[in-house]
Amino acid sequence: MIKAIGFDFDGTLIMSEGKKSIEMTKVFKERFGVSKGVKQAYEKLVGNGHPRHEKVVKLFDKFIGRKPTKKELEEVEDHFGKHYEKSLNACPLFQCTNVIAEFKKQVDFMFLLSLEEKKEVKKVAKHCGLAK
Repeated sequence: MIKAIGFDFDGTLIMSEGKKSIEMTKVFKERFGVSKGVKQAYEKLVGNGHPRHEKVVKLFDKFIGRKPTKKELEEVEDHFGKHYEKSLNACPLFQCTNVIAEFKKQVDFMFLLSLEEKKEVKKVAKHCGLAK
């Protein structure tokens, strides 16, 4: 009998990197006046094990020519979070919730793994009814 199942949140339960690259482009355009090339540069950083914080630092270096201040990192994080949450007008996990409900009947414990910021994962999970 299987006791537990772990899901890597991004790339398994939710294919969010495309949305994230679009939202990050909006953030850099609105906050710093830069949009050309941001989407492509963000997408090149995907799949390399970099949490979003590191991706933002790399984007700053490439497009702003310096490291971000702590305040700028917080601003990007907050601004991105608002954009990303707004983009979830339809649950991206809708198809998975049926599979998860079936697994839940068969295992004692399920959990999510993610390099994403904990508060962002919680928002998406809550939005889709998977917070528990």
